[in-house]
Amino acid sequence: MAIFACYIDNERTLISYINKELYGFKGLTGEIINLIILNSSLNRRIIKSEIKKIKDFSNNKTINKKQILEILNIKHDTGFDEIRDHALAGKKDKVNKLLSEIEIFNEDSFYYLSNLNYRILKLIDIQKANEIYKNHQEAIESIRPPIFWKDKPFFLEQLKNWNLEKLNKASYKIGETEVLMKRNSQIRNDIIIKDLIIHLLG
Repeated sequence: MAIFACYIDNERTLISYINKELYGFKGLTGEIINLIILNSSLNRRIIKSEIKKIKDFSNNKTINKKQILEILNIKHDTGFDEIRDHALAGKKDKVNKLLSEIEIFNEDSFYYLSNLNYRILKLIDIQKANEIYKNHQEAIESIRPPIFWKDKPFFLEQLKNWNLEKLNKASYKIGETEVLMKRNSQIRNDIIIKDLIIHLLG
């Protein structure tokens, strides 16, 4: 009987996998890779399926962000992104206002969790890099795939509030929340997501 070692994927291994599978595709950028990973919840099986779609719909081996959003039916909820960014920056008044104005959809709960966790994992990577560079700006520039320039000010603001210990605890809390939602199909996931956001505010 053969025994095979199993390894849990992380962002770096998935980035390498996507680059290998889409090697030679024109237009493949760090932002597109980030979108594919975010949409998969760091699940290689999902990414494998998404890459097959990209290959099937991109006969000329040329892709762009608009095509990827359409092919993979990627959600882009700017309202939730705004809540996430202000929550991680510790802006309680702004977050409370947004939560009263923006609807959190129960059916999109796992997308919200993935969105939050992906940002937390990015912040963890930057804080680890900061141990080498001793400068958040330089640490951000070292991250691959590159962080979109519009997002850099948000990252810098959030890094002031989150050290590695707090970030690891937040990632664990998100994992607990995912398990809770999967085990309890009758609960209101939208309320659970709001409670999680309040928890992240501290």
